[in-house]
Amino acid sequence: MRSAKTVNMIFDIARRLREWVAQASQGMTIDENRVKLTSVKATGTAALLEIGKDAQQIVVGRRSLGRVARWFLGSLSASLAEEAKVP
Repeated sequence: MRSAKTVNMIFDIARRLREWVAQASQGMTIDENRVKLTSVKATGTAALLEIGKDAQQIVVGRRSLGRVARWFLGSLSASLAEEAKVP
């Protein structure tokens, strides 16, 4: 059984992810109820490939990044493009 602290943390993460989806999709026609949000305690290409193994698409990206973060995201995106079985 999960502690109250853990449950509250999970709900907070879900709330923040939903807020991010709403912000990121401004100006787009999107049914936010059909977006599946997944959170894992992991990093890198392997984690994203595992999360997205049953997905129709894997979408990554972030605007307004600094040079180092943009380089990392670019290398992550390149790795995903090479290894993913979905677009």
